[in-house]
Amino acid sequence: MKVIFKFSVIFLLRSRVLLITLFYKCIILLILCVSIYSTLHS
Repeated sequence: MKVIFKFSVIFLLRSRVLLITLFYKCIILLILCVSIYSTLHS
């Protein structure tokens, strides 16, 4: 039982890290797109 709990905690932590990295990648992409757009239209 303890082993299963440990594995689930590790899995949750990893999935959260993956979600956070995905989130930041999306934000960075968005900022890049906005900056490129603004340089093109200035």
